[in-house]
Amino acid sequence: MENRLKKAGQELAKMSVYAPMEIFIGVTFFILWIIYQNIDEGYSYDSVLALCPQFFVLTFICNKLFRNGLGRIIYYLSGFLLFMFVMANVDAFVHSAGYWFSLLIAFLVLISYGWYRDNERFAAHAVRVLLNIFSAVFIAYALCLAVVVQG
Repeated sequence: MENRLKKAGQELAKMSVYAPMEIFIGVTFFILWIIYQNIDEGYSYDSVLALCPQFFVLTFICNKLFRNGLGRIIYYLSGFLLFMFVMANVDAFVHSAGYWFSLLIAFLVLISYGWYRDNERFAAHAVRVLLNIFSAVFIAYALCLAVVVQG
């Protein structure tokens, strides 16, 4: 058990080095969700929260494409793009067909990123991505329930 916790800690430390903006976006969306659940006055963050998958895919792709050099700045800026949408009113977009189309595009970009030339590797990658998405949604839902029950 102690070795598993130590290994999990090492993996988290490694993740904070390789994907800092993804962690930043995850924590930011979690904080926005807590604010949305507990403070019901003023601005409604539910539309911004609906853009979470698109922001994660954008940041993930920027992380993969821009590993070093000047391009790495684009990766770091992609994480802060979120704040423009927090200040904007995105209700109309979230309740339109364009939102669902952007989710579809984000999913297709995510599963096709590996550029696999054979169908077997592509299908295995697509299934792995789907399972990761489902497990992430399950974990996020469990965390949200834990916060709601505690509050």
